[in-house]
Amino acid sequence: MEALLRQARVTCPFLSKTSPATLRSLSTSGNVHQTAPGGGTISNLQIVARRCPVMGKALAVQSARAGNVALAGAYGGTRAYHTRLDRVGKAKLHTTRAQEAQAVDGLKIGREHVHYPPPPASITQHHQNLETASPPGPPKAAKFDYNGFYNTELEKKHKDKSYRYFNNINRLAQEFPRAHMSVPEERVTVWCSNDYLGMGRNPHVLKRMHETLDMYGAGAGGTRNISGHNQHAIGLEATVAKLHAKEAALVFSSCYVANDATLATLGSKMKDCVILSDSMNHASMIQGIRHSGAKKIVFKHNDVADLEDKLASLPPDVPKIIAFESVYSMCGSI
Repeated sequence: MEALLRQARVTCPFLSKTSPATLRSLSTSGNVHQTAPGGGTISNLQIVARRCPVMGKALAVQSARAGNVALAGAYGGTRAYHTRLDRVGKAKLHTTRAQEAQAVDGLKIGREHVHYPPPPASITQHHQNLETASPPGPPKAAKFDYNGFYNTELEKKHKDKSYRYFNNINRLAQEFPRAHMSVPEERVTVWCSNDYLGMGRNPHVLKRMHETLDMYGAGAGGTRNISGHNQHAIGLEATVAKLHAKEAALVFSSCYVANDATLATLGSKMKDCVILSDSMNHASMIQGIRHSGAKKIVFKHNDVADLEDKLASLPPDVPKIIAFESVYSMCGSI
């Protein structure tokens, strides 16, 4: 039945947009004002089907067939009644002898004895289409529009002026702090704080870098967890520890990684830790605080009084970390 219904939905617009519950209700509810040729009521589904150019013709043919059979049955029953009446006599119809009702042998007229006109070609073709039509495949699931998503997000950044364009800056080792733009003749002065001591062009530093590159190549081939560390990293960490009068030091691959890893580790290890963060701290520090899961309190940029007020609001036994920069890369203040 389900397969037949699916096939019917393919060819019939009414069935394709009507729910099974509606079809069931129409087929079970009758109209008392309209009767079939043989008696009884006509269902609401048959009434609706009469409006269909295909099913309307089919129902008309079916009604004609039903009418012929009903008339034949009525004629045969009447003739059989009178034949029986003549045979037994009117006086013998009513008797006190108990007996069961018996069928009367009368004129037998069945469907096989009635000549039906052939159905229209459109009806035949309609049923052939239902039999040969393949069931519809599953509905296509909507796919995520990746390109639309990317274009929308990029358009947002263009509209709010947050789309980032990077300058083409090429620092010149022999002309520190000079650099050229995309065109070598276009010169600018660079005062980036990451090289405020000018070590990026110091002759001694460059000489040792050349010697190391010639002997060991560039890079260690992996992280310390994979490839271990070498004598250059060990020597650098010993120098940093001595400079700061500490037992040991740990060098990270970048400033971003150092801030993220340090604040995330300390903040997560100290129970109930509170991190007080300068409002102009770099994104790497904000990310590290977020990764720590610790409570964060932001104080006004370089405002010691505001910091002290916030410190006074915290109990003495609560561990605290004050996070700030030496040279603020976002605004240039010290």
